[in-house]
Amino acid sequence: MTSVTTHIKDRLVEKTTLAILTCCTGIGLILSLADYIAVGVAIFALPAVLLLVSSVRLSAWLFIFSIFILKLLSHSPPLLIPDVMALILLGAFVVDFLLNGQTEIKVPSIGKYFLALFITIIVLSIFSYNYTYAVTSLLRIAVQFVIIIILYNAFNTREAERLIKIFFWVAVVFSVHNLFYFFAEGGRDRIFGYAGAYFDDLSMLAWPVGLAYFLWLKSRRSSFIYGLGMVLVLLGLLATQSRAALLTVIWVTPLILFYSWYKARKTSQKFVTTRLTFSLITAIVFGVGFTMMDFLGGTIARFQELPEISSGTVWLRMSLWKTSLHAFLENPITGVGPGTFRFVETIFPILRFDAARLYLDQPSAHNLLLHYLAETGLTGTVVLLTLFFKNMKTSLKLARFSIEGKHAAISVGLLGAGLTIFGSIFYMDGWMWGQNAHAAPLFIAVTARLFYDKYQQSRN
Repeated sequence: MTSVTTHIKDRLVEKTTLAILTCCTGIGLILSLADYIAVGVAIFALPAVLLLVSSVRLSAWLFIFSIFILKLLSHSPPLLIPDVMALILLGAFVVDFLLNGQTEIKVPSIGKYFLALFITIIVLSIFSYNYTYAVTSLLRIAVQFVIIIILYNAFNTREAERLIKIFFWVAVVFSVHNLFYFFAEGGRDRIFGYAGAYFDDLSMLAWPVGLAYFLWLKSRRSSFIYGLGMVLVLLGLLATQSRAALLTVIWVTPLILFYSWYKARKTSQKFVTTRLTFSLITAIVFGVGFTMMDFLGGTIARFQELPEISSGTVWLRMSLWKTSLHAFLENPITGVGPGTFRFVETIFPILRFDAARLYLDQPSAHNLLLHYLAETGLTGTVVLLTLFFKNMKTSLKLARFSIEGKHAAISVGLLGAGLTIFGSIFYMDGWMWGQNAHAAPLFIAVTARLFYDKYQQSRN
C-alpha cells in the first residue's frame, strides 16, 4: 500500500511540475518578446528553481559552482549568490526528504560543536555593546550547520567524494580563466577572477585534493590528469600573489608529502614514492623556469615587501591586528560582542588616531583568531578552535582508515584540507564569512560522512 501511494504522489508531482514549467516558459517568452524583459527573465528563473529543487544532487553541484562567484546581491542584510544556492539546496533536501518518506535526520558529531558555537554567540551577545550586531554571525553559523546536515544526510560515500572532485575541477576551470589574464599581463598584476579576493582561499582547499589524487591513484592516466589540474590550481594561486595563501601551501604540502611517504612505505605501495620523487623534481624545474621567465616577479616582490611594516598592506593589517588585541585586552573573557568589530572605533575612540584607519575598510580583522578574540574573547575563541580542531582530528583518523587507491586519495586530500582549514585561522581571514563560509562546511561535511561510513565498516 505504501509503495502505491508513493507512486501516485510521484506521478502527481511530476505532472504538476511539468505543467508549471510549461506555463512559466510560455509566459516568460511572451513577456520577453513584448519588451517586458526583466519580468520575463524573472519568470524564466522560476522553472530553473523548480528544476533545482527537484534534484538534491544538481542543487549541490551548482551550489559548489556558486562558491566561486563573488556577487553581493544585497548589502543589508548581506546576501551572496552561494547564500541563495544554499537556500535552494535546503529546499531540494526538504522536498526529497518528504517524498521519500524519511523520518530520521542524522547529525554528525561535529554538528554538536557548531551548536555549541551558536549557543555561545547567543550568550555572548547578551554582554555585547549592541546585541543586534550578532545577528549576522548567528546566521552564518546557522547556514554552515544546515549545509553540513544536508550534505551529510543526502549523499553516500561515493557521492560525497564526487562533491570534492567537483570542487577541485571547478577550481581548475577558474584557475585557467585567471591564468589567461595573468600571463597576458606578463605575470605582474594580481588576478582573482570571478571569486574575487576569496579565490586564493578556495585554491588552498583545492590544492591538497589534487596533490593527493596525483599521488594515490593507481591509474597513471588518472594520476596524470589530476597532476595537471593540481599544477593549474597552483599557478592560479600564484596569479593571486597572495602571500598568506602561498604560505599555507608551503607548510601543508610537505606535511602531505611526508604523510604519503610514510603511509606508502608502511603499506608497500612503491608507485606513491615514485610519484613523490617525480613531483619534487618537477617542482624544482618549474620553479626555476618560471623564475627565469620572470612570471613570478610580482609574487617574489610581494614577499620582499613583508619587512616593510610602515607601509603597504602589511602596515594596514598590523593596524587591524592591534585593534583586535586592544579590544581583546579590554574584554578578555567575553570580547566586545559578536559582529561588533566593524564598529569598534565607536567603542574605543582612541583607535581613530591611528593613521592607517584612513585607508581601512574593516569588516574583519584579517585574522580569524584575533577577530574572535576581539569579538568573543577567550570564551568564543576556545569554542571556535575546538570546532576546527575536531574536523582536523577527524580527517587524520579518516586518513588512517583508508589504505590504498582512490580511498586513500580522497582521505589524504581531506587531511590536507583539514590542516589548511585549521592552520590558516591563525593568520588569515578564516572560514566564518563570505564565500569561505560555504566552502569550509562542504569539506567538513564530506569528512564527517566518509569517516562515519569507514567507522561503521570497521565495526562490521
